Amino acid sequence: MCGRHLKRVSLELGGKSAGIILEDADADATVSALRLASFANAGQVCTARTRLLVPRTRRAEFCDALSTMADSIVLGDPTLGDTEMGPVVSAAQRAKVWNYNQPRSRRRRPPNHERRVEDVPATGWFVPPTVFADVTNSMTIAREEIFGPVVCVIVYDTVDEAVAIANDSEFGLSGSVFTEDMAAGLDVADRIQSGTFGINAFGNDIGAPFGGVKNSGIGREMGPEGLEEYIEYQSVLVPSI
Repeated sequence: MCGRHLKRVSLELGGKSAGIILEDADADATVSALRLASFANAGQVCTARTRLLVPRTRRAEFCDALSTMADSIVLGDPTLGDTEMGPVVSAAQRAKVWNYNQPRSRRRRPPNHERRVEDVPATGWFVPPTVFADVTNSMTIAREEIFGPVVCVIVYDTVDEAVAIANDSEFGLSGSVFTEDMAAGLDVADRIQSGTFGINAFGNDIGAPFGGVKNSGIGREMGPEGLEEYIEYQSVLVPSI
């Protein structure tokens, strides 16, 4: 419709953002950050870190830590003070997320941290936080935006491979790298195809432009660049003297 009427258009679309965990990342700090970066708002966040890229040497450590963290998230009535995660937005969305949660890859849970059915509220469109291990980047759950509390763990062997996996997506909205080495983090950030990217950080800065590349959108919000979407310039030419 905008095209037919020559209307300006700015689109902030979906994402499948990668959280790249480097070899030296602090496990506790990283998993604590991902509690919000991956599962806030029941995963219904366009910038959610839903593909977690983990060094092969630390696979078991992070799979266990992420599963334990996910199982500790308190589901319930969002008006109650101790609730950490409420329901998804609709019955249709819950059905969509559950469809993705069918056993297309092995769901890893430590034996002592299995979420029981009775822990999920009976009333409401709830989906328990879910962590999939042994995912490859070609799987449906790694390619499509689920928009629910579902994350995929993908292992890599080299940083170059991790960057390639992160960029192998039709989306390019956001992402993070977790490391103790700021120079290494900046090097990764420089090679990632996304509109925003954080080093040991996530979220947005209202003073900086926000938006995506590839199928994650057109245009920018926030920051001085965000004002450009609402401005029409006029150029006035005068004869040279």
